[in-house]
Amino acid sequence: MNDNPNSGQSSNLPTSCRRSQESLQDVVKLIMTLSLGVLALSGTFASQMSIGISLGIFLLYFSWLFLILTIFYGIGMLSSLAQLIMNDSPNWWGQTINKARRSWRCFQVGIVLLVVYGGLFAGLKAFGIIETKNDEVQKIQIANENIEIVIKDKESGTEKVISQDN
Repeated sequence: MNDNPNSGQSSNLPTSCRRSQESLQDVVKLIMTLSLGVLALSGTFASQMSIGISLGIFLLYFSWLFLILTIFYGIGMLSSLAQLIMNDSPNWWGQTINKARRSWRCFQVGIVLLVVYGGLFAGLKAFGIIETKNDEVQKIQIANENIEIVIKDKESGTEKVISQDN
């Protein structure tokens, strides 16, 4: 059991140092949260933006890999920092900044790869080289709080109407 009543509170460190630790924690938590959000959104729409097995899909997969590494390095940095704070280590910056930098760099690379993938998809779709799913939203009509969406299947020509009355 730790007999130091001030352990974990960084009492021996100046106030500016404690604020720096809190700021670093906040930045890494923010990067991790953004990575999770980007992973969730890109995973949700991946089936609609699929361009088959090609270089493009590998861009998406590598983007996801780097976003997962962002989270991995962020968790490592947060756990290292928590341990160093509990031990009142004065050298916390040197021992945590490399993991924070790795997390930030992985986030940057993941986002860039995702943007390149989206640009490649949009470009190929614009030139008619690829087509998306067969369902296409033809019309969205909102009138007097009634919402109506008409989805048309390109191949069969059938229409499906989804309406919601509020």
